[in-house]
Amino acid sequence: MKFKISSEEYLKSIGPDAMFSSLMRGDLTTMSELTSAGKSGSFFYYTVDGKFTLKTIHKSEFNFIKSILPHYHEYLTSMPNTLIIRYYGLHKIKYRMRHAMTYKTIYFIIMSNVFHTRKEIHERFDLKGSLYKRTTKDTYKKRERERIM
Repeated sequence: MKFKISSEEYLKSIGPDAMFSSLMRGDLTTMSELTSAGKSGSFFYYTVDGKFTLKTIHKSEFNFIKSILPHYHEYLTSMPNTLIIRYYGLHKIKYRMRHAMTYKTIYFIIMSNVFHTRKEIHERFDLKGSLYKRTTKDTYKKRERERIM
């Protein structure tokens, strides 16, 4: 058991047989709730029991996370009380549709669901790590006012 989650609990929660076949069909009805589609095009889903979040990712993100996994694991092991998100699975599924000649690959990560808690959540914030390409109509209006002044 690593990080207080057994392999059995993990497999039971994500329901791999149903989840993997649903992913290949492009239908994630085995996941209980679609949270949102991010600006990156990634989708977020909760597992049925709410313990984990599945995030679809791009190949470049998959490769980056894979490259940092040894250091990430070392950090989590040495700092067990850290608030950094916990990744539990990094996966890719390569499949071919029945009558298609090409393969399709889906990359995704399974992580802890920060909203799966016994504590009441009073407020939620959507924090971004960067302002790059993150603008709204209000941002444009504010820049226009600053330019005029």
